Amino acid sequence: MADLGSGISLDSTLDLVIDETGDIGYEQGTSELEKDLAFRMIRNLDRIRGFRNQPEYMKDVEILAARIARADDRVDDVVSVSARPVESDEMEIVMELQVGDETLEAVIQI
Repeated sequence: MADLGSGISLDSTLDLVIDETGDIGYEQGTSELEKDLAFRMIRNLDRIRGFRNQPEYMKDVEILAARIARADDRVDDVVSVSARPVESDEMEIVMELQVGDETLEAVIQI
């Protein structure tokens, strides 16, 4: 597997994850890539907050998500991307990413 990096762990609200002993959580590999992509997508998709569950925006979200993923040096290609609303102001983006010789599935909730 390609080196996808490592870093601190963040929860779904982008707060640090602290374990029961007080240590900061740690991510590596696929989890690190998903975290980095989720962070970039949250920042870029924030401008459509409140419109996320409208079907006409899902295609725009998919296009933007693919563009964000392709801009990451660790991602060789975006095989597929789909976005769907999951709650009132949240969505799930599922992407198949070509990373080196592997195809990874990234599921990002924003």
